[in-house]
Amino acid sequence: MAKRGKRIDYERFCELVKQKTHADQICKALGIVSAATLKNLQRRMMLDTGQVWEIPGLEDRRRTRSIKFRPSMGLVISRATMAGAGFKPGDTFDVSFEGKKIVLTKK
Repeated sequence: MAKRGKRIDYERFCELVKQKTHADQICKALGIVSAATLKNLQRRMMLDTGQVWEIPGLEDRRRTRSIKFRPSMGLVISRATMAGAGFKPGDTFDVSFEGKKIVLTKK
């Protein structure tokens, strides 16, 4: 059987959720890198306990998506990311650089 990814300490996760710890702090403490993993653990906890558990800041994490820099293509931003931000195919942007940030401003 193929080896699966890193195991998350489920009991520690449950403790942090019960203490109403922010999503970013939970991720940092347990080494979680994706909102999907966090959401799956939340679902498991709800099924196990029969209660609804809110994780502060979880919805904010879902808005951040990875943008890739590829030497042959430049920056690659998915259609879903652009549509989620209210942009449409054909929109044009001005590009500016602020320190280590790239800022796209719709024209």
